[in-house]
Amino acid sequence: MRRVAVVILACSFLCLFSGCFRTEFHGRHLRFGVAMERPDPDTEVIVDRFEESRWNHYFLFGLIPTSEADMDDILARHVRGDQAVRNLKIEHECTFVNGLIWVLVGGIYNPMTTVVTGDVVQPRGPGS
Repeated sequence: MRRVAVVILACSFLCLFSGCFRTEFHGRHLRFGVAMERPDPDTEVIVDRFEESRWNHYFLFGLIPTSEADMDDILARHVRGDQAVRNLKIEHECTFVNGLIWVLVGGIYNPMTTVVTGDVVQPRGPGS
């Protein structure tokens, strides 16, 4: 009997604390090149490195997403003219502060943090 109660309790926890977190990253209107590989030192020079952090908002244990990370908006603040983005990295995580908020509101509101980093490059000029 005790074994059955433990199994039922474990299954209840699995069902209760599972979620459906989904984050979409849109980059439909990018006017520049974006790649996740490192810059080619023969043809490109790194002019800047950026890191931007945003909260994504979910409700009811992640079942209802209410925000999306718009890559057009994030990357356009860092890229100018003939520049491009290389070494792009996107991390989606639950930080300590996010987890603390989850616990305090009992799973009704569930923030997650997305951190976008990358190198801004531009083509090397002739002879450089």
